[in-house]
Amino acid sequence: MFAKPSYGWVNITVGDYKASASYLRDVPMETINAFISAIHNNTPASILYDAEGWEFITVFDAYEAYVIECKDLEPTIYHYDINFNNVVKDVYNDFNNNFNDWCNWNFNEDEDDIKEYSKELRSKLNELRKAIDT
Repeated sequence: MFAKPSYGWVNITVGDYKASASYLRDVPMETINAFISAIHNNTPASILYDAEGWEFITVFDAYEAYVIECKDLEPTIYHYDINFNNVVKDVYNDFNNNFNDWCNWNFNEDEDDIKEYSKELRSKLNELRKAIDT
């Protein structure tokens, strides 16, 4: 779902929908928190992504995914048959496999901030892994 982040942007793919999200929102934390909440509360996961000038929202329930693209006055809605359990595992793997890149993707050059963010992100990934495994 998430490509390796680069220069404050990340390519996101849901079904055949592809878009890029900016560092203006905390993509890893907001995404991970949405999936943790969805698992614990048995609700859909919904995440807003900023594309700098427009936005898109992803919504994942048990067997379907929606992308709501907000470029114009009228949003465009895309629908895909996607299994939630597969998506949440992909999300975990995408953030875990590119962990260091995610810790540095927002151009923060303060090493203490990066270390603190790394701890927070690792903790959230561990929480997501635990939620997946239960």
